[in-house]
Amino acid sequence: MKVFAVLLLVLNGAVWGTLRWLGSTEEGVAQAVAAKPQFSQMQQRLVLLSEVEMPAPESFQKEIGSEELVEATLADALVAPPTLEEEGGTDPLLIPAGSPSESSVTTEPLLESEVLEPLPEPESVVALTPWCANSEGALSAADLAKLVNDVQGLGGSVEVMMREVPVSYVWWVYLGGFESEAAASQTLKELQAKKIDSFYMRTGELAGGISLGVFSKETSARTHSADIQKKGGYQPQIGKVARTQQQNVVEIHLPDAALQGMPQWQQMLAKLPKVKLQEIACK
Repeated sequence: MKVFAVLLLVLNGAVWGTLRWLGSTEEGVAQAVAAKPQFSQMQQRLVLLSEVEMPAPESFQKEIGSEELVEATLADALVAPPTLEEEGGTDPLLIPAGSPSESSVTTEPLLESEVLEPLPEPESVVALTPWCANSEGALSAADLAKLVNDVQGLGGSVEVMMREVPVSYVWWVYLGGFESEAAASQTLKELQAKKIDSFYMRTGELAGGISLGVFSKETSARTHSADIQKKGGYQPQIGKVARTQQQNVVEIHLPDAALQGMPQWQQMLAKLPKVKLQEIACK
């Protein structure tokens, strides 16, 4: 439709120019009228612009010439844009913001300052040597609280347990090696007949034997043993037995034995003179 309208303008211009050239004579008018095309003979209907199949831009230049280049450009703008497959490109509207496009990729070598340096080798780890000890002697509640606080300050731990702790030792003179309690009872009767103090022991370290006396010194126990031999001809034995009582035992655990050289450790021992530590194997 647009091409048809342009052609009409061109024809009208040509007719108007011809009339001026021929003049106002009847002959010229007649000739001009004769030269004017008979549009009444054209049996074409009015076609909408959306129904017209537009030609390619190159055909516009061939048909209407360079003077109508502006009109051809307008018509070319109405043609549907090419698809992605025809152009071989990528729709910029489909590329997310911040994504690198194909044109942004560079193959230039990195500068020396941009090359990543290798990670340093890890430093060698020194193995720790755990150290453990327990305390000898009873501690008051105040001393125990100080001990726990100082040891925890060094990264260690303190465990408080109730144990049977030896408080002293005695030397026990006794007769043993009986096959049965009946055999021990027969010997007990003989000892009592000879006026030797004795009794049968059913519990303790020397259970199953006959007690002949308990002494706090080893020399006293040996003297009494010799007297028993003279009176009855028996061969008594001497055993060292510990007397125990329940006490709080403090067990200390340090993550490394080297912590004993820290000033905090030395200050703790100076503040708690009653604490006597004995090294033990760590569990």
